[in-house]
Amino acid sequence: LPPKTDKAVILNDTVKLLARLKAEAIALTEGNRQLRDQIKELKVEKSELREEKSRLKAEKEQLQGQLQAMPVPATGCFTSQAAATAAAAALQAAAVAAFSNQATAKPADYTPGLAAAPPPLEPADQSMGMWQWLPPMAADISKDHILRPPVA
Repeated sequence: LPPKTDKAVILNDTVKLLARLKAEAIALTEGNRQLRDQIKELKVEKSELREEKSRLKAEKEQLQGQLQAMPVPATGCFTSQAAATAAAAALQAAAVAAFSNQATAKPADYTPGLAAAPPPLEPADQSMGMWQWLPPMAADISKDHILRPPVA
């Protein structure tokens, strides 16, 4: 094609090119504005996550402090029958004390010490672990992935 030398054709092409470039500049400006808004939202979310992380870290340290302050039995994490019985007796004594200290309306013929006590704890309620009577093979989980494949 011969080069375009007509002034009207050149001006027409220039106007079309300027209109296209202007539309492209507007689209880029809008995209830039959207990205800036998204950056602001992400910064807010990041600061919220930092606050939550610091709160969780403080909570973790508090729980670790509480855990370290708890007495650990000498036999490890499993309690003996005597310790379970002693704990149940202490629990029952605390329940009796709490029950007798309840603020209730006292009748005219009230005599101290005759408040109804809660029923004694049954042997099954004494937090006695049942794991000790399991056969060792029932507690073995080393071959679970072979014997019981995952459902999902």
